[in-house]
Amino acid sequence: MSELTRKGGGALRRPFDPLAESALVRRSAARLDRARAGGPARELARWLEGAASRQPWEAALTLLTFFAEAAGSRPPPSLVEAGGWTTRWDHLRQSWPGAPDLAGALARLPRHLVLGARAGPEEVVAGPQLADAGLGAGVRLALGHQGVAALAREVLAALGPAERCRACQAEVLARHLLRTRGLDEVNGLACPRCGAVLRSYWRYGEPEGLEALAPLALELGLVAEVALRLAGTTLAFQLLPEAAAGLTAGELLAHFEALYLAPYKVALPPEALRVAAGQKLLEPRAHVAGAGRLSLRVDGGAGTTGEALLELLRTRVERRFRPGEAT
Repeated sequence: MSELTRKGGGALRRPFDPLAESALVRRSAARLDRARAGGPARELARWLEGAASRQPWEAALTLLTFFAEAAGSRPPPSLVEAGGWTTRWDHLRQSWPGAPDLAGALARLPRHLVLGARAGPEEVVAGPQLADAGLGAGVRLALGHQGVAALAREVLAALGPAERCRACQAEVLARHLLRTRGLDEVNGLACPRCGAVLRSYWRYGEPEGLEALAPLALELGLVAEVALRLAGTTLAFQLLPEAAAGLTAGELLAHFEALYLAPYKVALPPEALRVAAGQKLLEPRAHVAGAGRLSLRVDGGAGTTGEALLELLRTRVERRFRPGEAT
């Protein structure tokens, strides 16, 4: 990742670096983790690879503990209270015949887990944790194993808040999405059943909780990301994998309009924007998956250019951090 920069109002933002987010670079990072992992971390990685199929509940407890720590100084809201751990564990263990309840699981922890506490900025977080901070490299190493990754997706999906979806009327554990990044950064919660956005929000300060786990959710394939270039700047839009696979050019434009044009009051004539794959303009109903590198084209009669549109949006995004300033 490129280094942090300071935006107006003092907020720290991390520029979106498409190279650092590429699958190739993630594979390189995995090799670096492997080189850095000590003997105990490597041993844990091997244990997780075997336990994912032989003892899934023990592997899942290890992953649950890892995610709670990887979330930063404050765990996901679902794990803040002890009752939340019990609720999420009961939800998960339904898939594993013979898995104990949480009290039983904690009574016979594998040797790489301990009961302890971590000091946060405002409170002490108690619960299971890795016996040594260096073991986190072993978990990350194991996430490259297909069986461990599948189990990790299951565990991570269970950490979202319980919500009622107004679209499909289902009670669900919402899925966190980084709805867009690259120019603005908008978080959201989506229904994992129908894909409807349940909540959309900005977040200030360093990511924590579900937001801090967003890179892992993307790496594991729990969410998918579609990149769109505007005047040389890459904007990314996260969706559920099923939605990304069926996304059309028209729907991608709708995401851009909803997350950039509407909130920042940028009015453009109808049909002013088109999605292109390489040099080819896509019809609104064309699917973008597998179409190639996507870019946003501004029609010559729109009264603006891609560069001018980008600069206007960048200015208005920055002013959002300055209370009292008009956009």
